[in-house]
Amino acid sequence: MRSQIEVSYMLKAAIVIGFLLMPCLAANSQTIEGSFTPTAGVTTTYTLTDDALYTSANWSADNGSVMSSSVSGITYTANIQFTAPGPANVYFKNGTTIISTLSVTVTCPLVRTPTTTFSYTNNCGNSVITRNSSPGSSVLWYWQTSNTGTDTSQPNNTYTVTSSGTYYLRAQSTTAPGC
Repeated sequence: MRSQIEVSYMLKAAIVIGFLLMPCLAANSQTIEGSFTPTAGVTTTYTLTDDALYTSANWSADNGSVMSSSVSGITYTANIQFTAPGPANVYFKNGTTIISTLSVTVTCPLVRTPTTTFSYTNNCGNSVITRNSSPGSSVLWYWQTSNTGTDTSQPNNTYTVTSSGTYYLRAQSTTAPGC
């Protein structure tokens, strides 16, 4: 009879210890909060709140830079700027140990279609096209020979052409070169 009582107490003790450890196990499953679709070239804030203090907390991101990070109690924050569009991960680590990962899809910033007027001059058989306005901050306009062109070698105000045709301006963000 005594051995049954001891087994019963040991079983109850094991259940109680297991129940008490459950919050500790859940503490390791904290998740990073922030945008799932950050914009390339724009700083995005990510946070992780845990019930643990990490002595070597750090952040990193695929195709991104940590612009700043901070800790307030058990809340860890990072401002991250991605450099290129596509899939990426945000990592929160303690030293080299990954505590949490967030998968994101980096998008391109929206840029406005170039809107300007043009002037034309003839110069010894060539024509010089001049755009009469500028694209504004964080955007460059590139001359193109096709409406689907991706050439970035002609960001000048003027474009010299030797044959008649249709020419285009393409806008591109300077904060996200891959877009």
